[in-house]
Parts: sequence; structure tokens; C-alpha cells
Amino acid sequence: MLDDAVLRRLAAARDKTRAQIVLRWHLQHGRIVFPKSVHRGRMQENLKVFDFTLLPDEVSAIDALDRGEKGRVGPHPDTFAAIPEKEERSDEHART
Repeated sequence: MLDDAVLRRLAAARDKTRAQIVLRWHLQHGRIVFPKSVHRGRMQENLKVFDFTLLPDEVSAIDALDRGEKGRVGPHPDTFAAIPEKEERSDEHART
């Protein structure tokens, strides 16, 4: 997703990274975001999303990137078993 032309355009126009644009989009939707990085530079970059606001048409352009189910690359959040059942965890420990 970070390679999408919409994100590249918005990032270039604001002199921000595409990740910063996506983080800001999430925040403007009122979502809690936990960016993951082990790199100091990226951690600092992730904090620099409070000095700009996306315009309504920019938020809409990112919203429109949703490809629905056919665009999903991970498990569905409504059916994802975040904590394996006890039996499954026991099987995993037996294999290690």
C-alpha cells in the first residue's frame, strides 16, 4: 500500500514520508495507532505527524484505496484468532 501513487503524491506535496501520511490518516479517523519500528530515525519520523492535517479530499482519496475483501493481504479482523486456543498453544510448544 505504501507504494500507491496517491500516497506518493500526498507525501511529495507535503514533504512527508508515505508512512507519515498513512499515520496521519489513521489519526484523523480517530484510530489509535501503534507504529512499529526498531530504527531510531523511523521512530522520530513517526512522531512528526502532528504538524500537519490532511484536507478532506486527501482523506477521501486515501479512503478510496480500500479494495474490500479482494484487496485484503492478512486475516480478516472480525475472524482473526489473536490468542490461539489452549490446545493450539500446547501443540506449538511441543514442536519447538
